[in-house]
Amino acid sequence: MVYIKLRQNHRVVSKTCNITIRINEKENRKIIGLDLSYSESKYSW
Repeated sequence: MVYIKLRQNHRVVSKTCNITIRINEKENRKIIGLDLSYSESKYSW
């Protein structure tokens, strides 16, 4: 999870970015999903 600052409605807001990564048998990594939410919560997981 990464916290980022975004400009929204002429304001700067802090959001969390959940990143889903797949690792294959050769240990290569690939991002397969991104999700922005307002905070870290059980609903965002």
